[in-house]
Amino acid sequence: MAKKRKKDQNIFPWAAGIFVAGMLLFSPKRSQARGSVVYDDRYSDFSLARSTTASYATRLLSDIDKIIVHHAGVEGQTAEDYARYHVNTKGRPGISYHLVIEKDGLAVIGNPLENVPWHTSGENERSIGIVLSGNFDETQPTPAQLRTLELVIRDIRNQLPQPIEVYGHQDFAATSCPGDNLYPLLNQFKL
Repeated sequence: MAKKRKKDQNIFPWAAGIFVAGMLLFSPKRSQARGSVVYDDRYSDFSLARSTTASYATRLLSDIDKIIVHHAGVEGQTAEDYARYHVNTKGRPGISYHLVIEKDGLAVIGNPLENVPWHTSGENERSIGIVLSGNFDETQPTPAQLRTLELVIRDIRNQLPQPIEVYGHQDFAATSCPGDNLYPLLNQFKL
């Protein structure tokens, strides 16, 4: 049975902290000059492609103990493309990540943190899935993507009371994800 978070808990001052139909809404387009993440508000209502018949399980935020970083493995695609692929081709309830960091550094919210999307087999119930747009076996992540990743990790760690470690997808599966050019950079985010 899926666990529900208490409605009166507000541990995300960097987010709107409002529950609408059980979904945590994040603050859109906050200024990076203030050291905040720039969220792309086009999907603040979680309007990326979603299944009309299925939904992801949910969990308590206290169940989370890690962030798993991915790369898209392709160039020239966006959160909209990943969501359509996951729903229409893979048959998933929605995009398989909590957050997409686009090339320009904008963070697109794919799922509320309470959702358990399917991004890393065997680790989904305890992790936050973040994907950076691009193929980092062939190219480098942009400075804007790395800065946003740093800010997101810092914000999550500051707001969740438990320690949150950062891993690459390859730490849990036989894959090069998040790519040879991104994976070594994750060391700077280790506890």
